[in-house]
Amino acid sequence: MRPNGYLQDVNNIINDFKERLESGKPCNPYAIEQDDPSLYGAISLKVKSYDHFLKKLGLDPDEIRKYKKWSLNKIRFKLNKIYNNDGIFNSRTHKKLALAIINRYGSLDDELEKLNFTRDKDNYLRRLCPSCGREIINRYDSRSEFCESCRGKFIKM
Repeated sequence: MRPNGYLQDVNNIINDFKERLESGKPCNPYAIEQDDPSLYGAISLKVKSYDHFLKKLGLDPDEIRKYKKWSLNKIRFKLNKIYNNDGIFNSRTHKKLALAIINRYGSLDDELEKLNFTRDKDNYLRRLCPSCGREIINRYDSRSEFCESCRGKFIKM
């Protein structure tokens, strides 16, 4: 909790913004407005525009505004987690993940295939063989999976 009048000083606004940036939190305007509305309001009142504020700090507005929350490894990790739990994946139950895939790649089902997954008509995730591209059949052995078409054995991630 900040004391009254704390964000009226531009130096305090800059210090709070730099702390947020160093902590790894997203620093685009929407994220700041949602997480810290008082900081967002102070920036809006004291500075001409958000981009002007970033340039004043020596930061590139395009880099700050870039959506970095979902890396490719994080998307793969979440898909593997869904696959290993219940396997059901659709854009309603996993909205943030689906939007991240669409924003990053443009299409949901095409990009799932590039990540070696596919969905059946009931929205169950199916893993694809990296060698032949066909569906891997999950055996009872929980440590490995088999591709019947190329007879390859793949260890689960």
